[in-house]
This record gives sequence, structure tokens and C-alpha cells, in this order.
Amino acid sequence: MTPVLAGRGLVVRYGTTTVLNELDITVSARECLAIRGTNGSGRTTLLEVLSTLRVPSAGTLTVNGVDAR
Repeated sequence: MTPVLAGRGLVVRYGTTTVLNELDITVSARECLAIRGTNGSGRTTLLEVLSTLRVPSAGTLTVNGVDAR
């Protein structure tokens, strides 16, 4: 079964600051995902990438098996 969301090697940089560094994530149908972390840990950036509001600096993201770019 194809994952609903699949990210491989996701990297997001703001200038010289790396916020997400080679993150791999897979979310299958009927799974519940919780994202936790301290201030400045990249939670909002990750949600922006997963919802396709932000393009990652590197890596791939597929939504329902289709390239999100």
C-alpha cells in the first residue's frame, strides 16, 4: 500500500541555518501523527513542508504516491 505522505532526506534551510536535516517520514492511511518538540525545533517548518506550503531545500516528498513538487 502506498503511504499517504512520504518524505525522504528532507532538508530545509533559512540562509545558513539548517532547520530540518535529512528527515525521513512516512505516514500511512489511518495513522495518527503527533509532532512534539521544543521552541525552535522545526515543528511548524515540517508541517509547512508536509502540507506543500514550503518547498524543501533538498529531498523528496510524495503525497498519495505523487511527487508534491
